[in-house]
Amino acid sequence: MPIFAVKTTARQERTVADMIAS
Repeated sequence: MPIFAVKTTARQERTVADMIAS
């Protein structure tokens, strides 16, 4: 798994968490 994919996944998780927190 490329680092780019891992970075994107982490970013997506953070965005989802932000939406839930709102």
